[in-house]
Amino acid sequence: RNEQSTTRVVKVVDVGTTTSVGPRREWETIEVRIHNFATLSRARGVSVVSPEFACLGHTWNLEVYPGGSDDSEDGWVSVYINNMSREGINIYLLFSVRKYGGREIAFEEFHNDFGPLDDSGDEADERGDNSRGDENFAHLQKMLKGLVNGTLIFEVRMRMRAWENNASSANSLFIPENPLCKHILKMFMNEDSADVIFEVSDKDQKGEHANKQTKTSTSFYTHHLLLQDSAPLLAELCKSDGEGNPTIRITDVKPDIFRHMLYYLYGGKISSEDMAANAKDIIDAADKYGAVNLKLEAEASYIKSTKLTIENLLDNLLYADSKNCALLKEAVIDYIVGNGNDILGQV
Repeated sequence: RNEQSTTRVVKVVDVGTTTSVGPRREWETIEVRIHNFATLSRARGVSVVSPEFACLGHTWNLEVYPGGSDDSEDGWVSVYINNMSREGINIYLLFSVRKYGGREIAFEEFHNDFGPLDDSGDEADERGDNSRGDENFAHLQKMLKGLVNGTLIFEVRMRMRAWENNASSANSLFIPENPLCKHILKMFMNEDSADVIFEVSDKDQKGEHANKQTKTSTSFYTHHLLLQDSAPLLAELCKSDGEGNPTIRITDVKPDIFRHMLYYLYGGKISSEDMAANAKDIIDAADKYGAVNLKLEAEASYIKSTKLTIENLLDNLLYADSKNCALLKEAVIDYIVGNGNDILGQV
């Protein structure tokens, strides 16, 4: 365990008597400081563990692997929160790293049940139900850049979840969600209310004769008003001449990618599998038509699902520059900084 790690507990102090309203709804914040982080061992599977601290009536510790745990990728830091109490707990958990000035450089969140510490009282070789974390929390070089006078500062925030899930509790009230988002999503591909039609062409396919090519297209029924803020460059194509609903032909985006983009613009969620499988195509479409948020989400997915190597380094850097992908460019530069000697050896 790291004797140099210290904790600072930030809690609410009440003056007078409060009325009990069940499990605590407030966030409780703990700051864990790992001093001289740059000098710690970077061997895989070697961790530094904070002293135990109290939060939400339970005992916890923070476990950090500067060189990564057994399951992490090369060059990544692993971070875990461990419940060291004999009782489980259901919480929201957020932990992040902040550099000088308070800017957040790495972040992770969990909405989970934490099991109790096992009966042995010792940490097992395999991580148990009392532990939650990320084997690829952040790249080591990014963590080193975030040191404050040599110290890595973690902010750990926790809040109870039980009060939200206990619908049978006498204190629980049913509060309906604002239905606007659901109503907007129901308008997706609604032919009756749409005022714009996009005809998106697929790749050329062979027709009945081998020497002839046919081009298939898919119709997408949309609403100009919804595109104005979420994809302004796409909305620019929808100007009407005043005679009926305009039909716009799109030939540079595949229909399935265009569907993903439109579904997102209507408030839908693209599955992580679809996002990872089509990340570059989605980035290209979102960049072309001004869907900024979708582009950022697809870029983050691409970074997470792509393993940078010396062989693909230049291609990814050029692609990031051509599409103005700042996150991808930063990931490539971090890789170059962390693997400079290997890269020079290949030149």
